[in-house]
Amino acid sequence: MALLLCSLIFILTAGETTSTDPTVKTYIFRVNSESKPSIFPTHYHWYTSEFTQSNTILHVYDTVFNGFSASMTPSQASSLQKHPDVLAVIPDRRRELHTTRSPQFVGLRNQRGLWSESDYGSDVIIGVFDTGIWPERRSFSDLNLGPIPKRWRGVCQIGVRFSSRNCNRKIIGARFFSKGHEAAGGVGFGSAINETVEFRSPRDADGHGTHTASTAAGSVSNGEGLVGDAHLIPACSVGSDEGDKIKAYAATGRATATINFQGTVLGIKPAPVVASFSGRGPNGMNPEILKPDLIAPGVNILAAWTDAVGPTGLDSDTRKTEFNILSGTSMSCPHVSGAAALLKSAHPDWSPAAIKSAIMTTASTVNKQLQPMTDESTGNATTPYDFGAGHLNLDLAMDPGLVYDLTNQDYVSFLCSIGYGAKTIQVITRSPAACPMRRKPAPENLNYPSIAAMFSTVRKGVLRKTLVRRVRNVGDVNSVYTVKVEAPKGVGVTVKPGRLVFSDKVRELSYYVTVKIDGSNAVMGDSGAVFGSLSWVDGKHVVRSPIVVTQLDPL
Repeated sequence: MALLLCSLIFILTAGETTSTDPTVKTYIFRVNSESKPSIFPTHYHWYTSEFTQSNTILHVYDTVFNGFSASMTPSQASSLQKHPDVLAVIPDRRRELHTTRSPQFVGLRNQRGLWSESDYGSDVIIGVFDTGIWPERRSFSDLNLGPIPKRWRGVCQIGVRFSSRNCNRKIIGARFFSKGHEAAGGVGFGSAINETVEFRSPRDADGHGTHTASTAAGSVSNGEGLVGDAHLIPACSVGSDEGDKIKAYAATGRATATINFQGTVLGIKPAPVVASFSGRGPNGMNPEILKPDLIAPGVNILAAWTDAVGPTGLDSDTRKTEFNILSGTSMSCPHVSGAAALLKSAHPDWSPAAIKSAIMTTASTVNKQLQPMTDESTGNATTPYDFGAGHLNLDLAMDPGLVYDLTNQDYVSFLCSIGYGAKTIQVITRSPAACPMRRKPAPENLNYPSIAAMFSTVRKGVLRKTLVRRVRNVGDVNSVYTVKVEAPKGVGVTVKPGRLVFSDKVRELSYYVTVKIDGSNAVMGDSGAVFGSLSWVDGKHVVRSPIVVTQLDPL
């Protein structure tokens, strides 16, 4: 993929700072930027005059939100929180990392489809917040890439073993942020970084950032750097159950073993399966929104690696390898990020919500054998609580037919529906927002590409709930879609209207979904829910949304 990359180190920690006061901690303050008096030339001057001393400020924020981070005592932070222009005070805390044929597996094909129609993601900028990058890897070569986009306003920050020459037309910018991390050392800046194992620069000393960045936006290359090390330590990776069996066999004293290196094995069945470590639903915070959204490749992903540590990450592993194989949710995330970048390149006018909709409504719910996907850990069939809308399928996402888009007001209404006040909402929107005084919005009416209906276990008899959705036609101008419903077991689902007719004058239409259950006799599955789907079909596209129905005890 000819994608452009901005790689950053993002290290946030909580703890003591340069003060000898053991109670001093680091806090992030979000401030109402519109309240800045005109007498101050910058927000920094305002912050240091009215909120805190200049030597306590670590960072000033003015892009995604307005505010600053600073070191102070909890009592000082509590006092500042009462300031009318302070929207939120967030204690800084440590964030731990979540721990090569996948392009074809998710539906990408050379010379056709989304890859070629998006011009291989050219002119798309991807920002990666991670442990840094090893810029010398071939995955980050700028060979045959065009010029850096004129809209780029970032920098290439120099540091230890990282000069301006390490940026190119692929890695167009790189920064590292370490003040919060260093402030946690307790005895002054510079004390918290062990420079024998870390770099005071965007250079990657861990490997995680290099791996994810090359997965999301790396140039196409092969893995002979890894294969060349294979003869050093013959080994294979197995799961926990298999590992226990092997250890038990080895303990017999009569154990023998043989490893057969057969290269890349294709046609493994069944595939895909939902990995044992994959995140599961339901959504603990807002069950009205189905989670996960979807699944993507995350097991044994081959990608670029740092020279700072061996492929195992162990201190005793001194090997150097250009590539490494990792598994985890961190490996799935860059697949979806790269997919979103390709879709943005192909459809520059699409919003993030429209891109997510295209990915979700075209996802596959069956494996390559056209059977229900199974759970790796149990072998049982999976549900939307395991795979969300399904497995990433970019071949179809390029042309989804319809998309569920979201406006700023949609987000505000959702935040109002889950109890956010105006001040808290302004932290997110950066502008004043008001919630309706009379009729509170319903969270399940967020225009999301999935449908979740919740009912109380207390109420009995026939229960109904009506949800509304809005779709925009991004396919042929004159299209007619007919609804197809697969109702969850024991649940009635009706959709009105049953047909959506689009034209050059009608590009967007709404529809209503009424879900009906018998509260006295409803039977939920083992997961506490029953599942179905709703699809809009026009003969070319199938725009599918999962349906989840559940009963919950009231709080």
